[in-house]
Amino acid sequence: MTLINFRSARGRKALASTALLATASMIPLAAVAQEATQAPAPAADTSNEIVVTSQKKEQSLQRVPVAVQVVSGASLLKSGTPDLERLSSNMPSVAVRRSANSQRIAIRGIVSGTNRGFEQSVGTFLDGVYYGQGQQIRPKLMDVSRVEVLKGPQSTLFGANVTGGAFNIVTNDPATTLSGYANATIGSRGEQEFNGAVSLPVSDTFGVRVSGYKRQYDGDVKNVDMGRNSPNEDNWGGRIVALYKPSSDLTVRAAYEHQELRGIGNSIELTYDPSVAARNEAIVGLPGKLDYVQSGGILEGYSALPDGPIRDKLNLDTASLKVAYDAGPVNITSVTGYTEFTWDNLTDYDYSSAQNLAAEVYQHFRQYSQELRADGSFGKLDAVAGAYFHRQILDNLVINESIPLDNVSTSPAHQTSNYWAVFGQGVYHLTDTLRVTGGLRFDGLDKEAHDVLTYSNPAATRIFSANAHDVRGKLHENHVSWLGRFEADLTPDIMAYATVTRGFKSGGFDINGAGSSSGSTASANFMFAPERVTNYEGGAKLRLFNRSATLNISVYNTDLKNLQVTQFTGTSYVVGNAGARARGFDIDYRQTITPSLSVAATVAYNDLKYTSYQGASCNSRQLAGLQAGCDMTTRTQDLTGKVGEYAPKVTGAANIDYRHAVNDTFDAVINLNPNFTTKYYTQSGLDPNTLQKGFVLLNARVGISAPDDRWAVQLIGRNLTDKIAFVNSFNASTPSLTYAKVPNQRRSFAVQFDVRF
Repeated sequence: MTLINFRSARGRKALASTALLATASMIPLAAVAQEATQAPAPAADTSNEIVVTSQKKEQSLQRVPVAVQVVSGASLLKSGTPDLERLSSNMPSVAVRRSANSQRIAIRGIVSGTNRGFEQSVGTFLDGVYYGQGQQIRPKLMDVSRVEVLKGPQSTLFGANVTGGAFNIVTNDPATTLSGYANATIGSRGEQEFNGAVSLPVSDTFGVRVSGYKRQYDGDVKNVDMGRNSPNEDNWGGRIVALYKPSSDLTVRAAYEHQELRGIGNSIELTYDPSVAARNEAIVGLPGKLDYVQSGGILEGYSALPDGPIRDKLNLDTASLKVAYDAGPVNITSVTGYTEFTWDNLTDYDYSSAQNLAAEVYQHFRQYSQELRADGSFGKLDAVAGAYFHRQILDNLVINESIPLDNVSTSPAHQTSNYWAVFGQGVYHLTDTLRVTGGLRFDGLDKEAHDVLTYSNPAATRIFSANAHDVRGKLHENHVSWLGRFEADLTPDIMAYATVTRGFKSGGFDINGAGSSSGSTASANFMFAPERVTNYEGGAKLRLFNRSATLNISVYNTDLKNLQVTQFTGTSYVVGNAGARARGFDIDYRQTITPSLSVAATVAYNDLKYTSYQGASCNSRQLAGLQAGCDMTTRTQDLTGKVGEYAPKVTGAANIDYRHAVNDTFDAVINLNPNFTTKYYTQSGLDPNTLQKGFVLLNARVGISAPDDRWAVQLIGRNLTDKIAFVNSFNASTPSLTYAKVPNQRRSFAVQFDVRF
């Protein structure tokens, strides 16, 4: 995937780069440097600077003392990247993974467990509006200007629930001229996607931009019972943005978007441990292997739940109003947001053709938010200060049905959260080349939850290890997040920094969980503790070879207390807390070698281990007596010193972009994009059946384009070597030693047409 586009002095796009020093097949850095040295030196300029807003104001990426990866919206379209999950596959140390009923984000191995009461440890922000629920990160990346991925805690400016980092998504504003684009992709397994946008300048002071998309996809996994591939996607969405600028001092931006995601089936495939003597006939496939074939998904004879294939419906709405006013010495910005989603999911929970378990989940979430901040320069001090508030309301209903037990369990839950914060951050210029930064954030959280569980057959309580209950809980938290940083301009083209920061992730309640609550008495683990993170980080940002190249390096040590985790007890999942530590580095290199050739590469090393996790649940093999390390009396193990989930040691990716003017009518364009990862677990617990071995993926694009990019046609190839891997896994309910795994996308091809005006 091309990350950032550059233009040559002739005005031709040289095609781009960002991010990634990766595989041994890539051009060695020393060789790149030598070749660049021998070539005629281009005139130094900063026209190719990447602008980011990761510090709540526009800055050059090379002047931001934070580890940031950036991808442009134009490159998302060119590479056929529809969402954050596909994007993360090309971003080292970043993972967005599908779970049974949501998605999870991990940066540097820091990730929350799967639980409806958890918010993400990596916050997502769309035009300043906070997304913390897993369902909110599923929709399409629609008509975006850029995606900024901030690594490490960002609590001072972005608030709680960003202990791992943040995704900052910026969408396109209306243009000052009539302009737009249309983009169509047709590919393997029924892939069809259409994107478009148009900017309408109504007057000199008012403009409107309308964008939308439609996407269909049959899925990669063949369901032999349903006779089709799954998950069968049918998604669409649209956004309207109005921009009013009556003067140079005032800008008013209003935006509203709606997306609908519809799916039939899922991509989950069952595998089983090779030690299972008699294979359950409901399982399709070989022991521990993936073959992209599944059996199941048709619910027949279920009394409480609707019949038919498993389905998934998600509707998401987001509205925002941003007012920016230049009041002379200070700039005042107000961001008002409202976001809401409804999610209805019907799932065959044994993931097979056996008529055992099914569940329906209905979720309704609303959030109101308001941020007011001011920033300005006062002599040697650059400062930003503000206040933030949001209110969240979550209603969640889970209905489980067990045919063998003739039982229907119902679990409604209601949760409200009120969060407020005041914050400030200042940069003081000691000299022209030395700066110190200090930041503080005071925040508070009030959260209430009401959780109910009932059974139609009381005997089912013994099977699922959860008692019928009707419990309530309240919590109040206050946190102080802070940041200290030292920056030095060693030369006009080299900036170094060192940072220490403290952040928090809110505690909460195990709603719809299977803890030991009984009657009106809440269990001890009904409430889970807040996370606390302390991060030490140093880095350098360099411009090289007369500013035709950049090299960014960061080194970090992150300590987490009370990391929120989910544990499988053998019959159910419960919430817990653990200590963890992550150490590593990120290296990001990009260079425009010639007006026609550019390279980009990133490599990340991350060593994440639990520093305290004595009460971790035993994994399935331990419970079956096939693996040592489990205390069978308590059914727990000690994972202290062991690796966590989604934490490969080394990851990397690269881009090589080449563009050649064939004649005055069109250019030939080529992009190669290898990426790799070493082994990682998709569950905590060290079960070898959840270990994915390291692998390399290769993507490529080839096509032709008008010299001014007014039109383009290209062939896109993904996973060209057809590497089979799984991106997530969890224990299936039946039979024993059976695992539900989510495989990656198989080899696919697509033809893309792009027109701009």
